[in-house]
Amino acid sequence: MRLNVVHSRMLTLLTLLFWCIPSAFGEIIPPERRINWSPGIPGGIPDYKVSVNVKDFGARGNGSTDDSKAFKDAISAAPNHTAIFVPAGTYRLNSEVRITKPVVLRGEGANKTTLVGYMTSGNADIIELSASSEGNNINITSGYTKGSTSIMLASTSGLKSGDYIVVFQDNNSLVDNRGRSWLGVDGDENHCMSQIVKITAIKGNLVTISRPLYYTFESGNDPEAKKLDMLEGAGIENLCVSMNGTGSKRYNIFMTQCANCWVKNVESKYADCGHVKLDESYACEVRGGYFHHGHSYGSDRAYGIFLFGPNSDHLVEDNIMRVCRHSMIFEGGGSGCVFGYNYSDASQGNVGDRFLFSDIATHGAHPYMNLFEGNFACHVDFDYTHGSDSYNSLFRNHISGISTPPNDNIIYGMRCIEMCKRNWYANIVGNVIGVNGQKYNAYEDNGSRSTNSKYIYNFGYSGDGDQSSDDVRSKSTALRHGNYDFFGNDVKWDPGIKDCTIPNSLYLTSKPSFFGDLQWPATGPDLNPLIGTIPAKKRYDNGTFIGPDKPDDSGKTSSLINAREGRAGRNSSLLEISQRDIKYVLLNASTVHISIHDVSGKCIQELVNKKQAAGTYQTRWELDNNLGNGFYLCRMQTVDGLLVKKIFLIR
Repeated sequence: MRLNVVHSRMLTLLTLLFWCIPSAFGEIIPPERRINWSPGIPGGIPDYKVSVNVKDFGARGNGSTDDSKAFKDAISAAPNHTAIFVPAGTYRLNSEVRITKPVVLRGEGANKTTLVGYMTSGNADIIELSASSEGNNINITSGYTKGSTSIMLASTSGLKSGDYIVVFQDNNSLVDNRGRSWLGVDGDENHCMSQIVKITAIKGNLVTISRPLYYTFESGNDPEAKKLDMLEGAGIENLCVSMNGTGSKRYNIFMTQCANCWVKNVESKYADCGHVKLDESYACEVRGGYFHHGHSYGSDRAYGIFLFGPNSDHLVEDNIMRVCRHSMIFEGGGSGCVFGYNYSDASQGNVGDRFLFSDIATHGAHPYMNLFEGNFACHVDFDYTHGSDSYNSLFRNHISGISTPPNDNIIYGMRCIEMCKRNWYANIVGNVIGVNGQKYNAYEDNGSRSTNSKYIYNFGYSGDGDQSSDDVRSKSTALRHGNYDFFGNDVKWDPGIKDCTIPNSLYLTSKPSFFGDLQWPATGPDLNPLIGTIPAKKRYDNGTFIGPDKPDDSGKTSSLINAREGRAGRNSSLLEISQRDIKYVLLNASTVHISIHDVSGKCIQELVNKKQAAGTYQTRWELDNNLGNGFYLCRMQTVDGLLVKKIFLIR
């Protein structure tokens, strides 16, 4: 069977030499159907210095004492642009931890620091990052065309450079909101297409913005703008969050009105509604995480990364998502966002449904100009549950059409890619679809389908269980070009597009460092093999789960327990080692944690764990007779940050 696949693919590629000629001026996706994606935090996630330790404010980390107040007090005491350190332990939280200023909640590692939510209130998340106030609607009088970086407002009263505004209009003919009153800007279902931008300059009523507009708004649909106050530069790093039980109807992490905020190297497990929800936010990042399992899998439960309402320019990259109802999902808006190189598997609905649930989904009016690139996923569904979407792109993904959750046997709805009713102008380029050896009933439906049949594509259906399609435009407006599928075991091109050279990426200019030695791109019809692997999948297969803390220039991470050797920073604590004598200088009073680790990061011995005044101290590593010669690591965590030194032991 494998020989036949390779033979068919080779014949297809040889045939292409005669009629599919790359064009120096060609556009594999026409510019009117896409944007120049530039997602995430400009310059990357900043590295904040530790300022306070939650244990200095009474946190116990014993799993039974409520540590909510200690977290609140530590956050209150931390200066802006610093980190609150959460040492190893299990922290019970009976009430929500809320961050409303630019600080980072930083654990000792997702396998060491765990926050468990015991919320009873229906409005409480485990961690919330938020701002709250908004301005009034302002008419936009001109400049509201795609690519524009300046717009003329009726008034700029109350606005200044550095503010954020959401740009929107009354729904046009692209939008079908299905009467869902919670969609759109401020839950106004009449304003479902939106984009959040940053003001970079104001001259009179002329406002310069970044990033450029992604859509040409129409004068007849009343283009408007509204100021959004934003929390900027806050984050969550290197810890695990888990919801203790159901009933809260909330999220493990909720981010609302956040700009340039982040969730990095976080494990989130056993969510109620979902793991991470972003709402009315701009250019945030979720990366290097592991998001898995829910307490239940019914409607609005066990979502992975959920972009709800107006959201723009987020980067969700290099994450593992498993056993979620929907892993990567939009609802009620979203523009310019990128889901890149995530590994999603074992999607499921209610146990016993036996139905293939989408782990990539656009779930309601009206996400547009978003990109899914390089992901490994089970099922794509641009669905009609809560309405329409347009101009979203699938690029160089592997979509298997198979899910194997631990508690269900999936046999229904096994469609790799589904473009439902009123989901128009989708770009599907350079993907590998299906799995080798799977038997498909058809390449695509012919206007009707069977629930228990297997397809590469379905188009135009209103719901998962519908047997008849009622929207031909979902198919007629879709651009499908250069996709390899395991029904025909070949690459299919759009004959109307002369350019058959598939770019490496639609948002990256070169191989990202987190790929290390892995092949990049990892997936595509122009590669051999067709399907490689991505770092998130490799981590899952190896059982490491969480992404690198700080990739070096080669993309390889330090094995030294995710810390670089050396000082924590200027004017900070010092660590000196002579043989087994360890001398350290504290320039600031601090809780001090000093421990010895092997090179894999395993803790061998704890030497110091107490609060000490500023001064000079000394301790000694008393050897265990079972330790052999070789390199070991001395790790010191203080209020000034983390220091790691190598020790070479010769006995």
